[in-house]
Amino acid sequence: MGNITVQQLKQLTDIIEQAVDTETMMRVVVRTVKDVFNVDNAWLLYPCTPDTPSCRLTFSSCSEETDCYPELGKVIELDPDLRAHLQQLLTEEKPYVHKGIHCRICRNLCSDRIDTCSQLSMALKMKNDRPWLFGLCNCSGRDWSLTDRDIFQLAAERLRYAYDTVRFMETVHRDIAKRQKVEAEILRGEQRFRSLFHHTSISLWMLDISGLLEEVEGGEVEIPVND
Repeated sequence: MGNITVQQLKQLTDIIEQAVDTETMMRVVVRTVKDVFNVDNAWLLYPCTPDTPSCRLTFSSCSEETDCYPELGKVIELDPDLRAHLQQLLTEEKPYVHKGIHCRICRNLCSDRIDTCSQLSMALKMKNDRPWLFGLCNCSGRDWSLTDRDIFQLAAERLRYAYDTVRFMETVHRDIAKRQKVEAEILRGEQRFRSLFHHTSISLWMLDISGLLEEVEGGEVEIPVND
């Protein structure tokens, strides 16, 4: 592994670690991976599960030199062949390598092209979400070296780990925000009640659950006693 490769991997790692939300992280990583590998496009499809009717091109970055621009947000309907392909990807622990006529994914993303396609892709099996499909393509006959595959796999694994971590923290922050909102609403309700209780012109009193007098406002109160 040459020095430039190590430097590029460190650049990608730094970008992933600095991300504060999943959307920003995914968008920046796709763009950086496209530049690091010098490919025509890099993309993320979601969800990468064969039991759903479709998946969506959620993030994509294309080179200015290519005329292949997948439509961001494009929905890909899953036919039997594509379902089987996704199922296979979910069982793989290494990147999937394709070279030849446009692969199943690219045929759907760039259906008007019939060029050859060189692709690396890998399913990101998240702990806190459904799987994503991470991939990069060259609309030419590029041969992926073993170093290319290893670096791509490292990038995919670091992205998966960072996504799980950031997603978990986002969930924690949402839960904390919800709890703080509920606590604030309870406090406001208690303050309104206290204000009514202490500024009334009539006599009010509060009893605890056992019937003992807790508080009186507005003068003396005679509490009837049941025999």
